[in-house]
Amino acid sequence: MRLQTTLKSFAGEKLQYRDLPGFAVGETIYPAGLRMPRHGHEPAYITLVLQGGYDETVGATTRS
Repeated sequence: MRLQTTLKSFAGEKLQYRDLPGFAVGETIYPAGLRMPRHGHEPAYITLVLQGGYDETVGATTRS
């Protein structure tokens, strides 16, 4: 399943991962100061930040 492959290939330390029909959930810890190269996501994803924060740039728009 492509969704499973996409989620499991994220940078960071994977703590938990569940692959459900049509949906996958993963818990990952990212190191402070991590800079990801330009990339894309297929299919869509949702990020929930529990501690800390991050900036995301899409085109010319940066969101914190």
